[in-house]
Amino acid sequence: MSSIPWIELVQHNTAKYSELVAGIDPSLVDMPACFDQDDGIPWISRFVDFVLDAIDRQVGFVKFQSAYFEACGLSGLTALSLGMKRAKVGPDERITTFGE
Repeated sequence: MSSIPWIELVQHNTAKYSELVAGIDPSLVDMPACFDQDDGIPWISRFVDFVLDAIDRQVGFVKFQSAYFEACGLSGLTALSLGMKRAKVGPDERITTFGE
């Protein structure tokens, strides 16, 4: 986590982006088939990348629902870790809390 006090991070991201929080709670049964391809990339990683690309610079915060990732085993936990790192890149850290 950054050394910026939480309230300052909230004020900064709210002013720069918005008050919106994007909840990421992937479930394969709700996914379009395009995310589940047979190319060695887990569907959950493909989904997280898609969502983070789509919401980049449009939301102030990202909230990952860890239970959905945990249910996918190691590939889910890897996608969660990489997604969290990606959402935290730069001074505009957009991660809030994890889990439900």
